[in-house]
Amino acid sequence: MFKLWQQVLTKPAETFKAEKGKASFLEALKHITVAWVALAVVFFVLSVAFSGALSSIMQGPAPEQPTNLSAEDLEKYTGTSDIGRFFGTPSMEPIAPEPTIYFGGLIVLCILLWAGMLFSALIQSGLFFALAKIFGGKAEFKQLFYLVSISIASLAPIIIAGTLVLALLVFYPIAIWVWMPLFLLLILGYSIVLLTFAIREATGFTTAKSFAVWLVSYIIMAIANVGLALI
Repeated sequence: MFKLWQQVLTKPAETFKAEKGKASFLEALKHITVAWVALAVVFFVLSVAFSGALSSIMQGPAPEQPTNLSAEDLEKYTGTSDIGRFFGTPSMEPIAPEPTIYFGGLIVLCILLWAGMLFSALIQSGLFFALAKIFGGKAEFKQLFYLVSISIASLAPIIIAGTLVLALLVFYPIAIWVWMPLFLLLILGYSIVLLTFAIREATGFTTAKSFAVWLVSYIIMAIANVGLALI
């Protein structure tokens, strides 16, 4: 599977031509799921690592406790009096989230990531299929869905590599501002190329016509997103 992703990234036209006859919904789901697992593991490890590091940085050294206080002042400082309980103590330490809530949230985010990848493949394939039919193509939805799915899954190694670079640059904000746009442009450019080749192979269109199908589909999705945001 990982070898296939490498072939998709390096030789998309030849790979899609060879894979078109092997199209199946089960294989498409398998590629999406494996890519999701790889992304989820990396994001989970980085999230746990950075949350621990940032918590240590935020907490810092323990504040010094004042000495030689009267009993009344000590009650106010420690929060044992009514005033102290209401206003809190001068020592404001960061409150770590409960482990159950923290890890539960990560699990929910991972599930949403998988659902988002699958939903994206279905929506894109549906739009490509409908426009291909309008433009006179003879595409099969199963083939389009399979080729789109392996296109999306093949981007996982690039996303992981780019995310690891961002993690290394986390303490260098200027470097992140330089790398982030380049990273996003790389992902966008690769996705356009792969999806255009996938449409071309599934429909028999020319490259220009396949790109037009991709472009119209994304214009439709952009308009739909704006409409939903305004509701």
